[in-house]
Amino acid sequence: MHKRLFVVILGALFLVGALAGCNAKVPKDAMAFSPQTLQDRQLQSRRFDSGDELSLIAACGGVLQDLGYAMEESDAALGFMLGSKTREATDGGQIAMALLVAALGGGNVPVDNHQIIRASIVTRPIFQKKEGEAQHGLLSEEKIVEVTKTVHDALYEYLNDSFSAEVSDKISVRLAEKTAESLQKDLEIISLIKGTVGSTIIRVTFQRIIINTQGQISALEYINSAEVYQDFFNKLSQSVFLEAHKI
Repeated sequence: MHKRLFVVILGALFLVGALAGCNAKVPKDAMAFSPQTLQDRQLQSRRFDSGDELSLIAACGGVLQDLGYAMEESDAALGFMLGSKTREATDGGQIAMALLVAALGGGNVPVDNHQIIRASIVTRPIFQKKEGEAQHGLLSEEKIVEVTKTVHDALYEYLNDSFSAEVSDKISVRLAEKTAESLQKDLEIISLIKGTVGSTIIRVTFQRIIINTQGQISALEYINSAEVYQDFFNKLSQSVFLEAHKI
């Protein structure tokens, strides 16, 4: 029994030493979404037998709002929309460890606190493209700047309630840049998906951003749960069906 207690304390002291030697900076790869597999991309995309892209985009927005997302940015002409919602990210195990470290003199240990769930939707109608016609949905430099600013302002407004203006701005700038990059990549991916003329491809990705009590990003990742995407597309299919039949 005493030996087990000794091992626990020794482990805690090792953690304190490791934390003391850490400069508390965000890891280099913390601001990059993990790579997606082909299976993930297939999970995130569906083909709808309708060429009415505007109605499908509106249906997507309705589903996101039903799921608790607030719209940040939407451009029907380019076929994309962005939404987000916030949730708590408190973990009981992290809190217990932080309390133990503090009791052993290790100081304050950051724990996960805020969680921002982001939803990105891009659409692509399949039609007979005329010679020289621009590819649907690719962002111009001006649009990237506009999207980045819009996302930054939305994130800053949320974060500023919990962190200093400097910390909120720093996180918002980096995340807004990554959002624009991710959106551009989604548009490039969907442009390569094959479909029959008269149909529309819809791609949705959900990302999770976790911020700790010191205003650092502790996780930035795609949500790859099959249930999440199946739930979204099931709700979207139902909405499209009801609208088509005016129910």
